[in-house]
Amino acid sequence: MCSSDLQKLRDAGAVIVGKTNLHELASGITSISSLGGQTLNPYDPARCPGGSSGGTGAAVAASFAAIGWGTDTCGSIRIPSAFASLFGLRPTEGLFSRDGIVPLSLTQDVPGPLARTVTDLAIALDATVGPDPNDPATAVMNGKALPRFRDSLRTDALRGARIGIFAPYFRDAEPDVADTVRAAVMAMKALGADVVNVPMPDFDQVIAGSRAILMETRFDLADYLKRPGGAPVGSLTEIIDKGLFDRQLEARHRSADTAQSRTSPGHEEMMRRQAQLRARMVQLMDSLQLDAIAYPTIAQRPTMVGVLQTVSSCALAAQAGLPAISMPAGFTFDGLPTGLELMGRPFADARLVAFAYAFEKAGARRRPPPTTPALVAGRAPMPRIFTLSAGPAASSVSVAFTFDATRGELKYSAHSMGTNATDLQAVVIRRWDKSPESKSSPRRVIHRMLGPDMISGAGVVRLFGDDLEAFMAGRLTMAVFGSTGIEPLAEVVVQVN
Repeated sequence: MCSSDLQKLRDAGAVIVGKTNLHELASGITSISSLGGQTLNPYDPARCPGGSSGGTGAAVAASFAAIGWGTDTCGSIRIPSAFASLFGLRPTEGLFSRDGIVPLSLTQDVPGPLARTVTDLAIALDATVGPDPNDPATAVMNGKALPRFRDSLRTDALRGARIGIFAPYFRDAEPDVADTVRAAVMAMKALGADVVNVPMPDFDQVIAGSRAILMETRFDLADYLKRPGGAPVGSLTEIIDKGLFDRQLEARHRSADTAQSRTSPGHEEMMRRQAQLRARMVQLMDSLQLDAIAYPTIAQRPTMVGVLQTVSSCALAAQAGLPAISMPAGFTFDGLPTGLELMGRPFADARLVAFAYAFEKAGARRRPPPTTPALVAGRAPMPRIFTLSAGPAASSVSVAFTFDATRGELKYSAHSMGTNATDLQAVVIRRWDKSPESKSSPRRVIHRMLGPDMISGAGVVRLFGDDLEAFMAGRLTMAVFGSTGIEPLAEVVVQVN
């Protein structure tokens, strides 16, 4: 974060806990770097946390700190917020100082906080908003009253607001993500908002050619490295030549290093296209009398570690230079967070925060990540070990379980103890939507531990989302199936004694 904001936070009484890992040079959205390695998503450590401020998102989601800071050039605050079930604001440029932040593209770079609650977000915004003589962009606030974020928080803020569902950013969305975000917007309608569809068929043409990042990184980074302080390198070229990057980022760095001139005709055209995009979006909101445009913060789940995150909705707000807030929309069927983004007019930041507050207070859509359970005597809880047996004598099974809450892993070692193993067809773990005592409850197999003619087996069941919730509530069962009939021979709850 910028040096002046850091001082403002200290002056306000904040305790600075530490620094976090981010995507190297903020140039991607999977949060991998040559020094910090791969940041993991606390909702599923096999997946990425978003980026580039992925370490911030993971740390705040895990309750390592109340608030964290990121920079948003194209989603670097909002995407980690979506993937960590947080609130994150990309503010209007000039409201907050960028002094001291390593730049990716000064045309699009803005700093901002991520937090678990809107109140925490507003406190952080109020503590850091305002002009800074070291950042000329903040001169835009000259003569303007500073927004008062905490004062804007009202539970009825959505009453009478007009929200547009932005169709272009739903086209490529995963169905589960799109359904979750649409349901969140409909919840805003229930809170008094007027919701309308916004098709904009020419959106692809309007936004084309308005991306600044690869045109500016080489020059903005070189200027930063020349500042007093004795940086050990002086340019992106030198970073590449010395191999000071993670191999997964080489293509991106080399592409950014090909820009020839800061003031090229291509750069001038890009700036013109950004101005046109901003004017068009404001005119669209004016013509439809919209207070905000709604869409998925990112239209797909967090990718698995090592897989490129390809689909994003970050470009609109970043390239139009408009404020946008991401808020928890809910979870996909497999327990992964997803975000709803609201974009507004220039300097409508406080109103967007108020909308998020009203939405939050109407019903929590956030739950803490499963890999960061409550501490026990100041330490992470120890793995829990238990054994279950089930089945008639001829086909009985014993399973030793170990549950590690910090990894969301249920390890098992299953053994047939019966005298006739050929009668055993399957031993499975089933999830019940209601209590197992309710025989009409929908249920589904989430893992098979033993199959036909198997005497023993071992493995790991990764419990996240609905599966973990069912385990904690006593709605996971171990069912033993024989060679005849579709009903289990025996079924017992998978639960620590």
